[in-house]
Amino acid sequence: MRAFLADITARVPRIEELLIASEWAAVRRTCNDLAGLASTVGAMSLADALVLLEDAARDGDAARAEPVMAEITAIAARLRSRLPYHLEVVLARRGRSRQDRL
Repeated sequence: MRAFLADITARVPRIEELLIASEWAAVRRTCNDLAGLASTVGAMSLADALVLLEDAARDGDAARAEPVMAEITAIAARLRSRLPYHLEVVLARRGRSRQDRL
């Protein structure tokens, strides 16, 4: 999960840079890769938004891409702020349940 957070921290700003440069093929590839990772860890709102951006990039549609990119940025910020806490809670519960079994 920490690797996923590091990945979105690096890739989301990169996608925005690619959009500004109208590098549509690179936007599509990066969105596709990151959407797969997001789906794997259960971050479905991020995965869904990335698929929408991938579709807009396929069409070279900057007008559609801009609000979706804003949504992706917001979702990524929420994930970065909330996931570390939730990860610690899960790890703490696992630790307690192991202790309870001893």
